[in-house]
Amino acid sequence: MQFHPYPKIHTVGYRGTEKVSSLPVYVSEKLDGSNVSLHCFMTQGGKVIRLASRTRWLDIESKQFTPFIQWAADHLNVLLAGMEPGEVLWGEFCNNHNVLKYDRKSPFVLFDFSYTGFAGERIFQAPDMWRVVLEKRNLQDVIPIGIWEFHGLLNDYQALLEAFVSRGAYLGGPIEGIVIKNYSETSEYSEPLFVKLVMDEFKEGHKKVYAQGESLEESLCQLVFNEARFRKGLQRVKENEQYTGTMKDMGTLLSTIQKDVEEESMGDIATFLVNKYWPSAKKLLNAKIVRRYKQELGLDGDQAEICPNQQGEENVLGTSD
Repeated sequence: MQFHPYPKIHTVGYRGTEKVSSLPVYVSEKLDGSNVSLHCFMTQGGKVIRLASRTRWLDIESKQFTPFIQWAADHLNVLLAGMEPGEVLWGEFCNNHNVLKYDRKSPFVLFDFSYTGFAGERIFQAPDMWRVVLEKRNLQDVIPIGIWEFHGLLNDYQALLEAFVSRGAYLGGPIEGIVIKNYSETSEYSEPLFVKLVMDEFKEGHKKVYAQGESLEESLCQLVFNEARFRKGLQRVKENEQYTGTMKDMGTLLSTIQKDVEEESMGDIATFLVNKYWPSAKKLLNAKIVRRYKQELGLDGDQAEICPNQQGEENVLGTSD
């Protein structure tokens, strides 16, 4: 049975997701744990609940997820009675195993609900809709649910993040960030229109002013790699049951972190390169344009001069009388 993971949540401003700022959205705290989910299927023997982590199905021997597996077993009868085939409960397993440490642990905190449409497609429901469903099926009292807020058009993401930070985390302690979702539209890549905004201290990459004497390669590494990214990569190795606690983990850890950088930080890399090199490259480009246009006009150096335009922002070609 093929597993379809939860959609990738990109950072605010990621190309293809820009229209989220012009749509009504739901906002919640971004929990720092492991993505887990409960899937309801119909078999010949009746309904079954299958558990999954971020990218794969789980079995009862998955030691990394023991508290989540035990919680699901303890509530199995309620889950079977309250879920229909094709439905999925998506949540976070918060066991203080990542960077952020909460005041309380939780084996499962629900943050999304999906069902299977008539054509086999996965459909995510908005929180105000799935809360009603859970309440009618007597699930709301046994499943911890993250705090969601509905907002109209957003014009100040940072202020919204600061408002969540001031209240503290759902599980007590600091907040990593917020998740912003629109459930009626998709991105330019036909993905759910879900984005995130993370506090600077928890970002997996960080801005860095180019220091004199550093190589470009070292500057790029400092831009995209820090302790948060390392911890996230190591946690994913553990979630995939590939962790041995020896140097044998190195190949898997390298590929995991490199993939994360390629998925999350290419925009930051592009911005860094543009900010660092484009101002000087633009001057060189202007000089090339000037030389080429002088050739076009058949002018030599004595017959042409560079004159500022009316705004004094750029140089344009002018001819002497």
